[in-house]
Amino acid sequence: MYKTILINKNNKFKESYNKRLDLIEVKNYQDNNILIDRETYEHFKELRKELLNNNIKIAIDDSYRSIEHQLELKNKLLETYGEEYVNNFVAEPSYSEHHTGLAIDLELIDVEDDLKEET
Repeated sequence: MYKTILINKNNKFKESYNKRLDLIEVKNYQDNNILIDRETYEHFKELRKELLNNNIKIAIDDSYRSIEHQLELKNKLLETYGEEYVNNFVAEPSYSEHHTGLAIDLELIDVEDDLKEET
């Protein structure tokens, strides 16, 4: 199923969207439980498999964020990096694509480091 939800700095996440979310729990690259849209996760696995064929390894860092989590993240990044950084790179709570579970933050994993750890 193809999902179209427009969330950005001009289009607020509506609480009614929560009924449309099909979130599942998975482990991220740090072995923490996160939520992600079921179909998005299936597509991620296909992408990961294709990239592994070229010795490129990716993992999920983050996906779904509640409005409260987005606010916590914004405040943490404000303290760490300052207002200019937050204004340029962090969505306001209620205006983040992460509220849908369709957006994914990815980590690029060094395949050579992984091989060293396994030996």
